[in-house]
Amino acid sequence: MTYRERALTKSLFSSLCFGLCVCIVLLASAYAHAADSCPANCKKWFDGCNNCDCANGSIGNCTRMLCSQPQPARCIDPPSAAAPTARVVTNEEGCLAYARAAVDQYFELKAAGCNCWNGRWHNNYEVHQNWCLSLLNWNVSRPEFDLRRTDIARCKGGRRPC
Repeated sequence: MTYRERALTKSLFSSLCFGLCVCIVLLASAYAHAADSCPANCKKWFDGCNNCDCANGSIGNCTRMLCSQPQPARCIDPPSAAAPTARVVTNEEGCLAYARAAVDQYFELKAAGCNCWNGRWHNNYEVHQNWCLSLLNWNVSRPEFDLRRTDIARCKGGRRPC
């Protein structure tokens, strides 16, 4: 190969490389600015290749990774949803649930082969409900429920429950 052919080849190769580099830079730049905004409530944004900071709908600093197959852009750190507001249980609803549980626990103890003869253990739904309603707040009945659970566990463990 002559000097002239080598110089021409080198020049052509350099021009081709330069053109390819310019093309890559332009494509990357166009891709990076394809979405220059993100949802206002997003904190971290994935633009398809890079992770970016996002504040008030504007994309901030991003990683600078080159990827051959971009993925769909999306918010990767959405704000946490507000905790659902707990519904207040009325005293009547709470005592209804308490009475059902008390009777169910009575039958569970009987099925385990144990008997207890105190005011806590019986299958009279109305008595349980009325006792609960006599309290200022149905949550006060929780220790009774827990004591019955303990008695059932003792019974199932072979110990005298009450």
